[in-house]
Amino acid sequence: MIARTLSAEQLDDYEQVLSENQQSENEGLADNSAWPEPIPFDNISLLPDFPVETLPGVGREIVAEVSAVAQVDPGLTGSLYLAVVSTCLGGRIAIDLKSHKEPANLYTAAVLPSGERKSFVEGILSKPIYDYQIIKQESMRDMIREAINRRKILETRLAKTQKKAASCEDHLGRMELQNTASTIARELEDDPEPTSPIYVVDDITTEKLGVLMAVNNETMSILSAEGGIFKLIDGLYNNGDGGNIDLYLKAHTGDAWASHRIGRESISMSKPSLTMGLAVQPDVIEEIGRNKHFRGRGLLARFLFAICKSHVGYRSRQTQSISDALLSAYNSHILELIDDNNSSIFPLSDEGHKIWNTFYNDIEHDLRPGGELEALKDWGSKLPGAVARIAGLLHMAALGVKGKDRPISVNIVTASCVLGMYFREHALAAFGQMQEDVRISTAKKILSYLERIKPQRFKGRDVLRHVSFKNRTMDDVVPGLEMLIERGYIRETWREYSGQGRPEASTYDVNPKIFNNQNL
Repeated sequence: MIARTLSAEQLDDYEQVLSENQQSENEGLADNSAWPEPIPFDNISLLPDFPVETLPGVGREIVAEVSAVAQVDPGLTGSLYLAVVSTCLGGRIAIDLKSHKEPANLYTAAVLPSGERKSFVEGILSKPIYDYQIIKQESMRDMIREAINRRKILETRLAKTQKKAASCEDHLGRMELQNTASTIARELEDDPEPTSPIYVVDDITTEKLGVLMAVNNETMSILSAEGGIFKLIDGLYNNGDGGNIDLYLKAHTGDAWASHRIGRESISMSKPSLTMGLAVQPDVIEEIGRNKHFRGRGLLARFLFAICKSHVGYRSRQTQSISDALLSAYNSHILELIDDNNSSIFPLSDEGHKIWNTFYNDIEHDLRPGGELEALKDWGSKLPGAVARIAGLLHMAALGVKGKDRPISVNIVTASCVLGMYFREHALAAFGQMQEDVRISTAKKILSYLERIKPQRFKGRDVLRHVSFKNRTMDDVVPGLEMLIERGYIRETWREYSGQGRPEASTYDVNPKIFNNQNL
């Protein structure tokens, strides 16, 4: 439009100025001093790494080696390992804290994008449990078949006896048939049908979970490399009425639970114990953070989060494999833990209790107004208990069945407190993501793309083609681009427009300083 209002001479001068400006901008692309220092976002690269050294023996070795072979953040491997140990011991051990006894089951959630080999890691760590589950189910197959056959015979006898009693005109004969029917009914009641043991599941509705837990010693574990369980909890199969999260709340604390719904068999459990070990994508965290049901009822406060660093795009061709010797040792390690059916309550050693008390007091201080955990009172209040649970799990992981008669040592408690501080920092980041402004989350996605591709210049459409957005339109991208401009990561270049046809798409120069400092 401007070009149409200028004379030929003025237009030449105008184009000369534009050419000089463009040249200056191009030179600025390679000149860091021409760019401001970007205003950083909270970056997960600043979060502490998972303290693998706190894990005992085989646990430490398997977490370290699987993380190295898969080239993943140890936060994924470490949190899943803790969930696997919890699967083995949940419902059977507790920690005596004098004020109360803390059960030893955990809810963990590692957060990382797709393509991070979550399924591979989860498969390796959970394999001993699935193998054990199959062996136990196979060993009971004949017993279950015989029991089913026996019950069918009794049920048939009962039905025939009841039918004869109903049609019998003789009073004494009817009473005799009724007594026979009662005897058969008692025999059925005293000889319930055995169920195939289940220790771990992946995709399951709340209703089915309650049924399985009730017939499996009130314990169960959900280990999954996806976050779909949150949709099931929220009532995906419950007509979208908000779901029934009571079971997930009470099965974390071991409180009695009962379900009495019309059209369904009543179910009751006196001390349910559930383990959850999940690996979810960042989008899932944002989604569950918007669910007032989850936060308000305290479900999210029960999770230990690990915000994992992405290694996609920086991995080498991996030719190393996990050693057979280590896999065998890990398998034996897990089988020893899961095959012991005895229950135990562990006290902390005197020195260990002092360490735990100090940790408790420090966290309580952080919950005060102005403290770092003030906004996370629900989560922070449960952290000391979670540390005690971890201590019980590490105690058994270190000593196996030999640890039954020993208090939890000060070294184990100290290691658990270190893990507690790791989860504390990651929880702050996780809940920050849940409450994050959409512009910031979009800007972070675009910034991740820029750090990976390292372009000097790009167009908005480039981002749309390579970054996943909900609606896949430029309306999704623009708020993030604006945020990056505001923070000095990029700047929009001048667009020449003749006034005819569609204007050329916006082009953005990239601040080269972001490639020099990946912690921004």
